[in-house]
Amino acid sequence: MLKTSQRPVKACAFDLGNTLINDTQLARDAVVDMSEWLLNKSLIQSKEAFRATFERINHNTKQPFISHTFGELDFFEKTFDELAVNAVSAEAALGKYREILMQKIHPDRDVFDAFQLLKQHNIRIALLSNERVVRVDSYLEKRI
Repeated sequence: MLKTSQRPVKACAFDLGNTLINDTQLARDAVVDMSEWLLNKSLIQSKEAFRATFERINHNTKQPFISHTFGELDFFEKTFDELAVNAVSAEAALGKYREILMQKIHPDRDVFDAFQLLKQHNIRIALLSNERVVRVDSYLEKRI
């Protein structure tokens, strides 16, 4: 068992977003890929316009219990309204965005090694998050 001073460490908790995963980079990369997918399907006129509009709407949305990384239906609805995109539903776009996002998640080797070290010392690991259950479940399915 690991000790700090005289107290044994019995558990270690991790936050999902921007602790175990670089959410900022992950979301940025997923939006780029999403814009390319939309353009390749001829659903938008400009990747840059989509990205700029989507990112502005995402960053200006200040509601509790939303996921700026995992995406929200509202982000796509508002973006599509502004860009007059109607050949694909916001629901379908959100599904594709989340698919792209989840393909980009790869557990960091250092995180994996830290989990192994904690496990070797019989230290319990907890994942804490204010994210939606669907995102946490999706992350855990990656079998970190």
